[in-house]
Amino acid sequence: MWQLTGYQRDLMIAVARLDAPSGKDVARELEGKTATNNGMLYINLNDLVDSGHLSKEQVDGRTNAYAVTDDGREALAEWFDWSDGVAR
Repeated sequence: MWQLTGYQRDLMIAVARLDAPSGKDVARELEGKTATNNGMLYINLNDLVDSGHLSKEQVDGRTNAYAVTDDGREALAEWFDWSDGVAR
């Protein structure tokens, strides 16, 4: 998780909160929480797929669904364990 940007971490959290979201679903989840645009969104989603943190499945000719992989869940759990100590 430490090699990822904060934005990529936020994307993973958004994907984890939703059930097989599309990129548009992820953008809506992040709306008002972080600045994003389509170019930045999809480049970073693809980087997370390439790194093994997310999986991507084609739904139709234009839409993909994303999911957090086991490696991605492990990375998120480690990050949450680490960050939990900050809030105390």
